Amino acid sequence: MVFVPHRTSLPGVLAALVAVSTVGCARGFTAPAAPEPAEIPSLEVRAASAPDDADLLIRLGAAYRGADRLDDAARVLESALEADPSSDGATFFLGLVYDEMGADSSAVALYRRYLDENPDGALRDEIDRRLTLARRRARRSSVTAALAREQQLASAPPEPRTVAVFPFVYTGPDARLRPLGRALAEMLTTDLSQTDRLTVLERLRVQLLLDEIALGQSGRVDPATAARGGRILGAARAIEGVIDGTEAEMLMEAVVVPVTEGGAGALDPISSSSPAQRFFDMEKEIVLAIYEAVGIQLTPAERERVLHRPTENLEALLAFGLGLEAQDAGRYSEAAGHFSQAAEIDPGFDAAATLTLETGLLANAADLDLDVLAATGYSEFGGDAGLDDWSIRQTTFRPIEGLLPDILGRDAVPELLGQEGFVPSSSTIEIIFRRPGGDR
Repeated sequence: MVFVPHRTSLPGVLAALVAVSTVGCARGFTAPAAPEPAEIPSLEVRAASAPDDADLLIRLGAAYRGADRLDDAARVLESALEADPSSDGATFFLGLVYDEMGADSSAVALYRRYLDENPDGALRDEIDRRLTLARRRARRSSVTAALAREQQLASAPPEPRTVAVFPFVYTGPDARLRPLGRALAEMLTTDLSQTDRLTVLERLRVQLLLDEIALGQSGRVDPATAARGGRILGAARAIEGVIDGTEAEMLMEAVVVPVTEGGAGALDPISSSSPAQRFFDMEKEIVLAIYEAVGIQLTPAERERVLHRPTENLEALLAFGLGLEAQDAGRYSEAAGHFSQAAEIDPGFDAAATLTLETGLLANAADLDLDVLAATGYSEFGGDAGLDDWSIRQTTFRPIEGLLPDILGRDAVPELLGQEGFVPSSSTIEIIFRRPGGDR
C-alpha cells in the first residue's frame, strides 16, 4: 500500500501532534506489563546509562527473574533498593528472589519490612504466607550452619539452664501409638516453658537437627546422641526418653542428660507406668520430676500453668502427633488435616486449632505460583515504567518536528492573529506517512 503525501496547515499539524501525544501519555500510565526476558538487552543498555533509576532497575530485575537468572536479579534489585530505600517494588521483588534462591533469612527480613511499612498493602496475605514458610526454612538453615560448626561449638560453654527436649521414641508393639512420642515431646516443651528460670529450645529446632544428622529413624536417641545434639544447639541439658507398652499398660521413661559431660553422668531415669488412658497424668508426673531434677522449685502460679492440660482425649492427641510428624516432614496439607481432626475430636484443644491454621497457611504458601505472584506484584509495584517507555516513543515524532520551520522561518505577527505563521514562500508543509517496513 502506498501512502499519498497529504498537505495541511500548521494548526492542523500541531493539533495532530497534540492528539498523538495525548494518546501516548494515556497509554504510558496504564498498569505496566510484567517484563519479558526478551527485553533484557534493551533494559541493560538503558540501566547502564541510568544506574540510579530504581523503577528501571526493578524492571530489569524482574526480567532477570523471569529468565531464571536469580543471581543477576538479586544484584540489580539490591541496587534498586539502595537507590530508593522506600521502594515497595524493590523490597517485594528482592524478597521474592531471595526466597527462590533459598536465602531465607534475607527473604524474611525483606518480607517483614514490607509488611511493617505496608500493614494494608497489596499482596499482604500472599507475602505473609511466604514469610511464614521462609521463617521455617530459615530455622533449618540455622541448624545446618550449627552442625557445620560442631567442633567450634563443642568448645563453647552452653547457655545455663537451657534445655532441649528430644522426641520420645515409641518402642511398643502397637504402631498406632507411635505418634505419642512426638506429641509427648511437644507437651513437655510447653510445660517446661512455664517458668522464666528455664529456657527450652523450640521442639522444631531439635527435630530439624535430628533430621540433619539422620537420627530421626534410628530407633532411640541415646544419652550420647542427646548430648551431642544439645551441644550443637547450645543447651546445657537434653531430655530424651521412650514410651513402651500398649494401651492396657504403658510405660513412660525420661532421662535428663548433662550436655557438658558428653552424656556421662545422666540422671537416673524418671518413669511412670499406667494404662494409656492415664497418659496425661503420667506426663504431668514426668514434667514435675524433671523440674525437681534440674533444681527448680515452682511457684504456685507456675505449678498451676504446668498442670494445665491442653486436652484429655487420647484420640485427639494421637491425631495431633500425626500432624506433628507430617509438619516436620514438610507435608503441610496432610498436617493441617490431622490437626483439624484433633480439634474436631476435642474442640477445646487450642494447640490443635492453632496448628491447623498455621499449617494451612504453610500449605497455601508452598502451593503459591511464584510466577503469578511476581506478575501480580509487578502490576502493583512496577513503578513508572510506562512513562519511561513514553520518553522513548516520543522520539518517533522527531522527523515530523524536523518539517517545522525554526524561529527564523516564522512570522510572529500572523501567529498572534491566529493565522499561519509561515513566510509566504512556505505556506504549507508536506508530511509523508511511511508504511511500516516500507519506503513510502
